[in-house]
Amino acid sequence: AMTVARFDDRRYKAMIRGRIISAFSVEFCYFTPSREAGMYGGNPEVATLNLIGDADQYFGNIKSVARDVAAKGSGGWGDNEITGNGFKQMKKQGIRRGLVCVMEGAMHDASETHDNFLRDILRAFLSSPHECHKIVEQWE
Repeated sequence: AMTVARFDDRRYKAMIRGRIISAFSVEFCYFTPSREAGMYGGNPEVATLNLIGDADQYFGNIKSVARDVAAKGSGGWGDNEITGNGFKQMKKQGIRRGLVCVMEGAMHDASETHDNFLRDILRAFLSSPHECHKIVEQWE
């Protein structure tokens, strides 16, 4: 997921309709070597779906390695405020066609507990990536 998040897709923009980042929070944390590596790479016009569980044991916002390492202060690594998802970075970088799905109670492999939801959200995203910011309206 980090590779997809950081990939500079501008060279391939005509071929890429969307990107899916699953189980990575897209923020500066123990898993990223620099602040820049905790950002989205490439074209901000590419539709982006970020899927992550709030209980993700590596990147989640409840209890995770990312939070524990960042909380160590001196000797820690990462932002002081780990959100556990890519929304803050999407807003900061001006990604207009994006959707962040934080699944309550889901761990790093969200398919174990949220398989039906994942199937529905992936079907909706893949059928029309540039409409991803409107998916929520389809389910109201």
